[in-house]
Amino acid sequence: MKDSLLHFYTKSGKVMFLNNIGLSVFRKMPKRLRIWGIYLASYLRKPKPDACKFVIFAQGRTGSTVLVDLINSHPDIFCYGEILASSVVRNVSNPVRYAQGLTAFTKTDAVGFKVKVYQLQKAHKQDPGKVLQDFVNQGWKIIYLHRDNLLEHAISDLRSEKTGTYHHTSKGQKQHSLVDINYEEVERVVKFREECQRAELDALNNLEFFNISYEEHLSDAQKQTETLNRLFNFLGLPKHQVSTRFNKVIKTDLSKVISDYAQLEQRIKDSPYQHFLTVR
Repeated sequence: MKDSLLHFYTKSGKVMFLNNIGLSVFRKMPKRLRIWGIYLASYLRKPKPDACKFVIFAQGRTGSTVLVDLINSHPDIFCYGEILASSVVRNVSNPVRYAQGLTAFTKTDAVGFKVKVYQLQKAHKQDPGKVLQDFVNQGWKIIYLHRDNLLEHAISDLRSEKTGTYHHTSKGQKQHSLVDINYEEVERVVKFREECQRAELDALNNLEFFNISYEEHLSDAQKQTETLNRLFNFLGLPKHQVSTRFNKVIKTDLSKVISDYAQLEQRIKDSPYQHFLTVR
């Protein structure tokens, strides 16, 4: 299971068989065998009867890695990463059954995972709205994480793609030179993120969910503490002082991130996306 947090949590003791040996066995399995093995586990092992289960519904580069890390700093919760990523499994016909099987090995009072709308659509050929409804019908709670500023979302996408750096840990940060990002690239990514956001909102229609905006709720330590305590209450768990190993990747001053930012900024001012500059 390829997840940037997974090795860190093999020592957490929160999940049975989540160790280096278990991971090695899982990775060597054919993907189809992984699915049927997890399906079988869902029948053979039942989760704690009073366990709270949740799904984090989010796109990439929305702060989901930070959110998972913050959640996992609570002793009574374990949150997996992207258990339905195409690098892990494909064509899962019953995502709820698969999630139930995987999370049944968790020892904590609450357990969840994160999933992207396009993973459900492309890797598993599923209707995201139906999948989320199925989770809710089985007692799962939905957490919707998103970014409001799609310009910054796009720049975060492009910078990470060009530098190969997706996260900064508190132990140290790589220093990168300015990156070349042009307006056509930004426009392409913003349009993609707009399309994904529309699909997310369609999937969430008529469902109850806990809403998290990256800008409003996760962009600094104080907001993180306040948001996570509200989230813990939503999950029926006590408050806890949270922490994360990850730092913000994109600086507020984009001229320190993008070479010739002035030219890009001017193009954006003349585009349908100029309003994203005024809310920064």
